[in-house]
Amino acid sequence: MSSQQPNTSNSSSSNRSTYRRCEIRSVIRFLTLRNESAGSIYRQLVETYRCEVMTRQHVTKWVRLFKEGRTDTHDEERCVRPSVISDELLQQVEEKVRDDHRVTLDALSESFPHISRSHLGEIITEKLGYRKLCARWVPKMLTPEHRQNRVLAVCEFLERYESEGETFLDSIVTSDETWVCHYTPESKRQSQQWRHTHSPSIKKFKV
Repeated sequence: MSSQQPNTSNSSSSNRSTYRRCEIRSVIRFLTLRNESAGSIYRQLVETYRCEVMTRQHVTKWVRLFKEGRTDTHDEERCVRPSVISDELLQQVEEKVRDDHRVTLDALSESFPHISRSHLGEIITEKLGYRKLCARWVPKMLTPEHRQNRVLAVCEFLERYESEGETFLDSIVTSDETWVCHYTPESKRQSQQWRHTHSPSIKKFKV
């Protein structure tokens, strides 16, 4: 049996990259102690290291850090924070959304002050699968009362046509109708609701 050798190419490449970063930062620290400006340090690094040098913004940042008293050229260890998104939190957020599909992230932030706005947006869109969808505009939306009135009118027309014949048709005047809103209709943006992509589409009157 042939034994598998561990792949050390990635780790060695990472070590070389870390060493080169520390080397460049050491040069920046040395030139900073000699009171060189950030622009001058950057130009010297480009002349020496060519394309391997860091950006001018990073050079300026490290010059500032060394002037403030930093001596370490290595990266600081990053601590991984535990995820704040729990199953209980997902359930609570979903209950809020189901109670009011138009709830905003600002309103949710007030209900969950310990959760950042970006985390709430991630929970709604990525974890719960909701999208902010606008209502679909339709020419007109008849209420049950409107439909009933139309049925009664049609029945009356048919009865009069049977009793009066063709002369009844001459008495009918047709015209276009205009709908006037006795309230301020909501905009398309105001009609947005948190919905799943497979949920039935919502409708609104076309103004």
